Amino acid sequence: AELIAEAKLLRQHKGRLEARMQILEDHNKQLESQLHRLRQLLEQPQADAKVNGTTLSSPSTSLQRSGSSQPMLLRVVGSQTSETMGK
Repeated sequence: AELIAEAKLLRQHKGRLEARMQILEDHNKQLESQLHRLRQLLEQPQADAKVNGTTLSSPSTSLQRSGSSQPMLLRVVGSQTSETMGK
């Protein structure tokens, strides 16, 4: 009877770990996508500056706007992780 109970607990724990791993993988994909977009924004102004001779002040403001979603995403990752770790 003890072995059956332990096996059940292990299956539940495995399920929680797999769910947490899926959440982390999804967030990793989101962060990779966000990093890719930020790199594109960094490269784009350099190309524009060479063509137009403009300064890099306007692209930095667009970076600040798009980068504002990053802290929120990191907060979600932290809260999801802390919730699932407690279980």
